[in-house]
Amino acid sequence: DWIAYQLSMIQKGMETANITGIAPIKAFFGSIPFNFYCIFTVLFVGLIAITEWDFGPMLKAELRARKEGKTYRDGAVPMLNVDFELGEPLKTKPMILTFALPILALVGVTLWGFYYTGAKAGGETLIDKLGNADAATALLWGAFAMVLTGMGIAAGFRLMKISDMMKTFLDGLKLMLLACAILVLAWSIGTVTKDMKLADYVVSLIKEDASFTFVPSIIFVVSMLISFATGTSWGTMAIMTPLAVPIAYKITGDAFFSVTVMAGTVFAGAIFGDHCSPISDTTVLSSIFSGSDHMDHVNTQIPYALTTATVSLVLFFIYGSFRISPAILIPIGLVLLVILSRILHLNGMKKYNI
Repeated sequence: DWIAYQLSMIQKGMETANITGIAPIKAFFGSIPFNFYCIFTVLFVGLIAITEWDFGPMLKAELRARKEGKTYRDGAVPMLNVDFELGEPLKTKPMILTFALPILALVGVTLWGFYYTGAKAGGETLIDKLGNADAATALLWGAFAMVLTGMGIAAGFRLMKISDMMKTFLDGLKLMLLACAILVLAWSIGTVTKDMKLADYVVSLIKEDASFTFVPSIIFVVSMLISFATGTSWGTMAIMTPLAVPIAYKITGDAFFSVTVMAGTVFAGAIFGDHCSPISDTTVLSSIFSGSDHMDHVNTQIPYALTTATVSLVLFFIYGSFRISPAILIPIGLVLLVILSRILHLNGMKKYNI
């Protein structure tokens, strides 16, 4: 549903800017290199895991856990007692098949669904077929295949009873109700902003000779602030994508460029709130299922989120100024991330007299 929703936001952005002839799936893939925040967050996780260059409240928590054996600070209130509320794990031998095969089924059937629905809609090349694909249908088939594969493995190896499988399946559906509600509300926000013609008003304020230099940086920061304040990346994308694409298109006149760069920028900023906003559903769920104090989780994540956001902001400014390829910018950003992480870690070690 995530990819399908982003495709729908790209479509709305193009409709608002009166851009035609670009397949949303093409624009989506084109936007990925500009999603600096997500790219560097993934790289940052690996960097911290390998180097152990923790900093901020996380470094303090790590030191407490190592020296005192305390996984919680004094006075912390965990959101979930994992052992008590989730119960004991199944008394079965762990198998890689139970994890790998359902995921492979999801990916394989979804990709086949993209190709099949795209070929049915018409298109000579593979890119054309993917561009014409029905993403929602393909993702539905993939999810259904994943569920059937998981149930088949559980039944074949006698890991679960049929009644337990159905209960687990229904419990999973219940967990998705919140996501569905958020989707409906996000679409509602998008519809309201469209009917208010907010994008038309903002675009009308832009002068004909306006510079593109600060546009990516501003769009990224505004998306960050909205996502942090509202706690929803869905709503942020619904608000910002129909605004950002017309702005870039009016300044540059390049349709594909405007869609891909702005989509990547908005999607990057929207994830910031999911990462560390205290009212984001993903942040709350992370606290729940890790069994941690909610505000402790938020406070440990904010310094990391701001670090990757800072590097991303620098790259968005450089790109807006010089249009340097992401293939060059991403390695530069990684170097900046390493340097910044090391400095913050050393300052933290000095602060705690280590």
